[in-house]
Amino acid sequence: MRPVVDLSGARLETDPFPFSVVPGALSDGMERATLSWFEDSAPWRLTRECFYSQQEFDMRDIDLPSDIAPLAASATLAGMRELVSELFERRLEATVDIVAHRLTAGQRIRIHNDYLEKGETHRLVMQLNRGWTPGDGGYLMLFGSGRPEDVRVVLAPTSKQALLFEISHGSHHAVSEVTRGERYSIVYSFHAGGGW
Repeated sequence: MRPVVDLSGARLETDPFPFSVVPGALSDGMERATLSWFEDSAPWRLTRECFYSQQEFDMRDIDLPSDIAPLAASATLAGMRELVSELFERRLEATVDIVAHRLTAGQRIRIHNDYLEKGETHRLVMQLNRGWTPGDGGYLMLFGSGRPEDVRVVLAPTSKQALLFEISHGSHHAVSEVTRGERYSIVYSFHAGGGW
């Protein structure tokens, strides 16, 4: 039986920092159900920080609809944690944070690295979009430094695609401006427990 989030195709890249891209990591049925809920009744609230403005909510703080609940189920998180641990060769703690994000036209996320002392150490970003086209913007970009001209990887926000990466001082990334429509993602954050 296929897992809710299938990361079996993950292959580690190291430039500009350790990451992996997994196309089709989510089933068609889960994609449809999640997008419908995100569009119709999810509890979005605006968050503003120095490098972004977006709508978001913590998926652990609410009762998820039954057809969405598997995305945050213990078995799903354990499977994801095991794969991320093996891929990056790091032991991870049981705690997994899960936050949904929505960017709308005019919003973007400037270059940042997500690094916090004693914070999350690894991240999985699941892209969800309906009918995305190149003119819609919202590209996920990976950089070799904090300079905009040092872009190394540009990823279209293809629906059901997962990006996994190791958070460090050098994990600079950004999302280009959304020019049309809505760009959704689910961000799973993991915490290293030390050693391997």
